Amino acid sequence: MISPLSAAVSTAADSGFYVGANAGYAGFPSDTHFNFSFPAETFSSSELHTHATAWGFDGGYRFNRYFAVEGGYTNFGRLSGQLTTGPVGSGSQGEFDYGVSAVKVGVVGTLPFGNWEVFGKLDLTMEDIRLTASGETGTGSFRLRRSDRSFAPLEGVGVGYNFNDHWSAKLEFDHAGPFGNTHEAGRATVNVGLVGIYYRF
Repeated sequence: MISPLSAAVSTAADSGFYVGANAGYAGFPSDTHFNFSFPAETFSSSELHTHATAWGFDGGYRFNRYFAVEGGYTNFGRLSGQLTTGPVGSGSQGEFDYGVSAVKVGVVGTLPFGNWEVFGKLDLTMEDIRLTASGETGTGSFRLRRSDRSFAPLEGVGVGYNFNDHWSAKLEFDHAGPFGNTHEAGRATVNVGLVGIYYRF
């Protein structure tokens, strides 16, 4: 039989504030591309590196073993690539750099199995998108800086392991987007795999 005192302690351990940090791998779709138009020429991206390092941190409040609210920040990394008006090595040339980060807030549902748990999350994110490009056209050089902010959903699933009442580790897979405005700094989606360590107070 569980005494009232031990039951109260167990319930308290299932709720409370938590914080965590994570890092991993971000992948943008292989058909992601950028175009830059000038009066006499249009540049298109080529040799695009569609993978980047992602990192972030989260914090939230767990009401019980099954439900929490959470907020945080994720940096999805940076894409880079070449710009050209024709085959690589011919025509006008340039390069670009594309970075995305986001603040987020949402809900997390958890299904525990002893020390293990599986979870799903749904966030609303606000992305900060920054794009720079530079190169040479037939009439001279150019350098562009563009930025944009947009809202997009983020869906995630994962599995966690609780080492004790305070420390846990998580493996998480997220999908965010589409975000951005094609007329400002581009539009894209991103898939992210993250490994994190979390502390519950």
